[in-house]
Amino acid sequence: MACDLISFLREKGGAATTEEIAADLLKMPNAPLAVAESLVQSMCKDQAIKQTSPHVWEICGEPVKTTPANDEWVLLTTVPVSCPHWRSVQAILMAEMSGIECVERHIVIRSQGLTEQDWLHLLDLLDEKWVVIEGLGNQVNTLKSGLKNFAKSEPVIHSLAKSVKTLIADQPLRTSNDMAQLLKAECYEWPEPEKKLDQLIQNAQAFMDILNVNHPEQLMSLWVESKREFTFDRFNFDRDDVNAVPATPGIYLIKDARQNIIYVGKAKNLARRLMSYFLPGAQNSARIQAIHQQMADFEFESLGSELEALLSEWEMIQNYDPPINRQLRVHQRSHRQAERYERILFLPAKDPQDVQIYFLHPRGAFARCRYRDHRQMNRLANCVKSVFFTSLPVSDIDKTRCEISWSWLSETKSPVHSLDMRGITLEREALRLIKDHVKSFRSDTERVIQT
Repeated sequence: MACDLISFLREKGGAATTEEIAADLLKMPNAPLAVAESLVQSMCKDQAIKQTSPHVWEICGEPVKTTPANDEWVLLTTVPVSCPHWRSVQAILMAEMSGIECVERHIVIRSQGLTEQDWLHLLDLLDEKWVVIEGLGNQVNTLKSGLKNFAKSEPVIHSLAKSVKTLIADQPLRTSNDMAQLLKAECYEWPEPEKKLDQLIQNAQAFMDILNVNHPEQLMSLWVESKREFTFDRFNFDRDDVNAVPATPGIYLIKDARQNIIYVGKAKNLARRLMSYFLPGAQNSARIQAIHQQMADFEFESLGSELEALLSEWEMIQNYDPPINRQLRVHQRSHRQAERYERILFLPAKDPQDVQIYFLHPRGAFARCRYRDHRQMNRLANCVKSVFFTSLPVSDIDKTRCEISWSWLSETKSPVHSLDMRGITLEREALRLIKDHVKSFRSDTERVIQT
């Protein structure tokens, strides 16, 4: 039984509570805590297991791995999510992952149930890789039952849903969209297998982004941390306030008890970023430790794009000089010089009725304005003239803003709507093209929203 306990703890990432051991290993979910504690203690005699805190047991001298041997793993789900028997599985949707990126997809659909050849092929794909299943319904038990009929030993299968409930919030997760809503990710409505796999990949990526990990093996150390409950007692807010933050780009301000700003941060997804500060293992980061020691409250501002958040973050750091921020100096990077040319960027604005327009020139000239209709034409004309049709000296501040914009452009993976200004010699021609691009940008945005 002691060997079983060690195996159980290893599967749990190295640690488990008395209640978990009683319910999952001893099959005594209703045992009084004192009785369960006594039984676990008797199992630990002469074994490398210790009680590290009240009702938490860990393996001695076997630290949890935090760096995987390689970054390959497998993410999968079954259809339907609840099956009376493993022979009832009609589809396997699988993604071969490298870090948090999908490198190959496999979709097998059999209306009469998977064949023996399908299961053998699945085993071959799973060979010695970390396996993470979506974990809805009875998927974990169904997959284990199916695989052990063809494998020499029962594979270790990790549940994404269980990890999300343990490390993010213990809420019912009945569908992929339940998980997406909890992770502040996009919800899909399409029933097609390809879209269901897209949803699964996106949910896994969002989950790992929140926890700042790039392989499921790194989650194991967080499982150990999760046994130690995080408390909000010393803050002027609670978890509900954190969960209410929207999933938009923006900046956030960390404040101390005197309402002094001690840290400024930016995020492509504010909800995920702020959630990550209050999850198991967060205090393993020296920066977050320093923030928690002084933090009393926080504020945030939603913005239209990640670029707007980057620029606002830099400006706030210059204005407030927060003690925890590393003061940023933005340097030109020679490998990006070839990508730089006169151009105008069109991005979402904070107000969805507006379009945020950025004007960039390789010499460092920079301008920006929000455009809604003809009432902003004078401002628009001034930006075009100052950046592209004058040779006035450029301020260091604008050079830095321009550098931040170039850096963001070279690193973003999303397509950016832009206007190439090379070869445009008249201001009125530039203004006409800008208005055309605004219409095109709005049309593209509306199409995405409707889709």
